[in-house]
Amino acid sequence: MTVLEKEDWVSDQIERPVAAEEERDRFFDLSSGLFCVLGRNGEWIRVNPALAAALGLSIDALLAQPLAERIHPEDRVVVLEGIRRVFEGETREGSKIRLIHRLGQVIWTEWTGVGDGRAVYAAGRDVTRDHLLQVAMAEEIAARKKAEAEWMAAKQPLQLQIACITRIQGLFIEDSHPDTLFNTLLLEILRFTGSRYGFITETVLAEDGTSWALRHLATSRVSGETWVHASFVERERTDICCVEESCLFVVPVRTGQPILVNQAIDDPGRCGLPLDHPPLASFLGMPVKRGKGVVGVLGLANRPQGYDAGVVEALEPVVAACARIIEAYGHRRRTLETESLLRSSEEILRATFESSRDGILVVDENGRVLRANDRFLQMWRIPSAWMREGRDEELLRFVLNQLVRPERFLARVQELYRGDESGADLVEFLDGRIFERYSAPLASRNGFRGRMWIFTDMTEGKRAEAALRENEQRLREITATLAEGLYVVGRDWRISFINPSALKSLGWREEEVLGKESHALFHHSQADGSFLTASECLLCEVLERGNEVSSDQEWLWRRDGSGFPVTLTASPIVRDGEVRGAVVVFRDITVRKRTEMELRFAKDQAERAARVKGEFLAAMSHEIRTPMNGVLGMSEMLLETELTVEQRRFAETMHHSGRALLTVINDVLDFSRIEAGRITLVDLPFSPRQVVEETARLLRVVAEEKGLILGVALGEGLPDSMMGDDGRVRQVLLNVLGNGIKFTDQGRVDVGVFWHPVEPETLLWQVVDTGIGMTPEQMEHVFERFTQADAGITRRYGGTGLGLTICQRLVGLMGGRIWVESAPGEGSLFAFTLPVRRALSPAPSPAPLPTGKNAQPADRVLRILVAEDVEENRFLLDAYLATTPHRLVMVNDGLEAVERMRVEGFDVVVMDVQMPRMDGYTAARTIRQWEREQGLKPVPIIALSAHAMEGEMERSREAGCTEYLSKPIRKQALLDVLRGISGVGDGA
Repeated sequence: MTVLEKEDWVSDQIERPVAAEEERDRFFDLSSGLFCVLGRNGEWIRVNPALAAALGLSIDALLAQPLAERIHPEDRVVVLEGIRRVFEGETREGSKIRLIHRLGQVIWTEWTGVGDGRAVYAAGRDVTRDHLLQVAMAEEIAARKKAEAEWMAAKQPLQLQIACITRIQGLFIEDSHPDTLFNTLLLEILRFTGSRYGFITETVLAEDGTSWALRHLATSRVSGETWVHASFVERERTDICCVEESCLFVVPVRTGQPILVNQAIDDPGRCGLPLDHPPLASFLGMPVKRGKGVVGVLGLANRPQGYDAGVVEALEPVVAACARIIEAYGHRRRTLETESLLRSSEEILRATFESSRDGILVVDENGRVLRANDRFLQMWRIPSAWMREGRDEELLRFVLNQLVRPERFLARVQELYRGDESGADLVEFLDGRIFERYSAPLASRNGFRGRMWIFTDMTEGKRAEAALRENEQRLREITATLAEGLYVVGRDWRISFINPSALKSLGWREEEVLGKESHALFHHSQADGSFLTASECLLCEVLERGNEVSSDQEWLWRRDGSGFPVTLTASPIVRDGEVRGAVVVFRDITVRKRTEMELRFAKDQAERAARVKGEFLAAMSHEIRTPMNGVLGMSEMLLETELTVEQRRFAETMHHSGRALLTVINDVLDFSRIEAGRITLVDLPFSPRQVVEETARLLRVVAEEKGLILGVALGEGLPDSMMGDDGRVRQVLLNVLGNGIKFTDQGRVDVGVFWHPVEPETLLWQVVDTGIGMTPEQMEHVFERFTQADAGITRRYGGTGLGLTICQRLVGLMGGRIWVESAPGEGSLFAFTLPVRRALSPAPSPAPLPTGKNAQPADRVLRILVAEDVEENRFLLDAYLATTPHRLVMVNDGLEAVERMRVEGFDVVVMDVQMPRMDGYTAARTIRQWEREQGLKPVPIIALSAHAMEGEMERSREAGCTEYLSKPIRKQALLDVLRGISGVGDGA
């Protein structure tokens, strides 16, 4: 059945009525054609026995496998996509599909398929035999073409060989430049062999005269299919490769036999190639022989077909033609080199004779002048025309009148003529010139005898010697007046000059040190007596590297063995770019070292006193704040109880007095830190508007209690955020504003911040009050420490007189200034400036202030461990938390706190930092270590400290504490912290 018949049958089956179903089934099962019914995605619906048999499977086994497994992997995507298209109604005819037999072989099939939207009906046939027949025919045609090409190629070598030899024999040595000659020769050979690139060399004697070397004559570049003159490297004839080297190029010279390499050669070290040489795929090296000797090497590389004995045989007559050319070129080159050498020698001799800075005269044994250079005529001021006829005696008469002692000059000339000796002496002229005269006899192998006279102008040299002697004397006179020691050493470290100050400091005499090594004589050891090697000496850096060096840590040693410290500077002496020696200057700094030691001792004493002072202040702060914690805490608790009017007045007076005492303590500590330079400013974004508003809010209640109006004024266009220490700005503003309220009995106090009207990028902060005011004399001293307006003010208003001093120091540290304007009875204006540095990020939003007298009830009940060694403080903490649901467990020190933490679970630890046996910070670190070992979540630890020194909060953080409260502890502050912890959630 043909493909068309199968297609007609498939179409007929679709259109026949159901009554013919049995007939279709019988045809489907008995047909030898390949039939199948497929679903949309290629799933089998039905296959006939012929298709199952073609794939080596039963019908059931075939239906159990996906169609994709039986399709060749390279055809799957296209076939499955085609099935989907046919399912939608498209008809496919003559589609070639590779199927996979159960045993793995490929079956070529051709298919026709139609679809009706419910299934795909496909009919096919096995075309494997037809496909293999087509492949075999194509291979037979290709083999025939290859045989024809090989036959044609077999004809070409002989023709190419004849043409190549003919062109080579047409080259002429005499008419060709060496580059053109050998580049053309190499080009012909490359064309003949089809090689990518190559080279031609000749053998020459190496410099030692006993071994052979290769001289490059032509070397090609890789340039594709087109060979032009630019394809060759222009080389000097001196590119020589020694035949003793282990490389491919020289093997033909040593063995006299060709070398063939057809595998990839990519190792430049093994091949003897330069690192940037292109890789070799194949190589042929042939010796170029003339008779029994090798006169050169021909190298060819990267022939696409590689190299074999046939290529070597074809090249033999070509190489023989090359040998004749190389031999002829070598003979011609040697002849030209000999002629050129003779001409060069004569030219060099003439140029040397005429370019000499000395005057040269040559005479024969009879005194006849043979030759004189122009310099000789110039030195003796002889006209050049004299050379045409001049004799020696005529020359003597010409020059004698120029000399100071002509008779001595003439006597020496006659003395030298009588013998064969050489001699030199000085000749002085009437005009002050001085020549050095040198004479030597001349003799040659052919019997020539004569004499050569050489005259060197020594005038400037002699003058320089005299000037040098004068300068040396002047240098000695100058250096003799120097207070510093000075000496000069040469490259060999030996002393060539030393001044009197150096000799006096070292205790030596001049004759004892000149010519001696300075390092060995007096610079041999360090201060502790340990030996100083030459490489460690400062002079090594100067003499070896030419660097100037200075040091005040050097030590020199006197003749009597005692040493002394010096500051030493060594500078190189450089002439013609070369270090010739060094000049060393030193000064005895024994007194300075003693003074530095005394100053260092005084500094240590001062620092020790400052530490003692700081420790005393810290101890006093702790000792005062600890009882103050009880006083203020208890007075605060007392004020929360029901009291009579008189009792409340007593309690308030006690509480306010305690606060005043606390202010005094804080001022003293701040001033102490400022005096010691231990104030550290932070640099964070803050809002100036927010600082003013918050400060006013804090003191508004105090002002209202006195019946005062507290006003706030904010300038236009204030920056939203600036960089600085907002805490210190608040401290200054609180102090100034607090003073304004304290010294004002009626009226108002205004606080504000504005742009400075004159100074750019500067803010002006002001506090204006209607208080008692000050006299000019009082204003002069208001910023001095421990100073107030008068004793009456101290008695009436209290204070230490440190507040404004601290404000002045803080403003200065922040880059601003502070001043006051006032008049008695008219109030005061305190103002300060701060430079504005714009912040890139906005200032943080202010934290909401707690409302109400007491904190709100906690979110959850906390079990609190309190570690406090002072009974009064334990009692106070218990009283603070009596109205809360929290449960307290008290211990006396840090050791008990650690033990209770390991046994019981607590939600919070309140830890005093200074306790016996184990302090709070050590206990906190121990608890944190135990939590890490047990894999427990850290419990919040609140540090309670009576220390108010700088950095105490950071120290508590480093110890592992979560929060920090300084004593005296305010009840509200403690409740706020606990509320924050209890509101975090379980396990906080």
